[in-house]
Amino acid sequence: LMLLLLHAIGLSFASGVVINEVVINPDGEDDDQEWIELHNASDEDVDVSGWTIRWGTTDFSTESVLGPVVLSAGEYALIGSDMVGAEMLVRLSLGNASSNSDGIQLVDSEGVIVDTLIYGSPNSDEWVDDSGFVATSMAPVAGSGKAIARAVDGVDSDVSGVDFIVSDMPTPASSNA
Repeated sequence: LMLLLLHAIGLSFASGVVINEVVINPDGEDDDQEWIELHNASDEDVDVSGWTIRWGTTDFSTESVLGPVVLSAGEYALIGSDMVGAEMLVRLSLGNASSNSDGIQLVDSEGVIVDTLIYGSPNSDEWVDDSGFVATSMAPVAGSGKAIARAVDGVDSDVSGVDFIVSDMPTPASSNA
């Protein structure tokens, strides 16, 4: 019943392309093993060519422009290295939020912030979430080999601590369910 309720809520909160799942601390070496999963939760295809993925440990200090990719309605796609099967090749160096919040942000080709994930605490660097205010509810930090994943694919309340959970079984390029 709870999953049906969350699914029904998800239908009303599903909103285009979102950061759906991330692995910030893979088992073993992090090099070329971290990934970010995007999910097109809309019912329209979305061209993410020229969009930017940004990340950092005190601010969005590192970014990469995404190549020519069209996400079909309902599709999942990975950002990362070819070693993780990523469609959008980006050399990631994500923070592990070991002592402070870290962030990942998706920005469209017009410079509009599409989605933000703030994870870990405390938020001493005053990361701003998609509500436009300093985040007070952050996503949990995932341990080695685990993922930070949306509780319900595509559901975006603009509050990371509400939207994300730790997943013991990462599901790259597929549903978190």
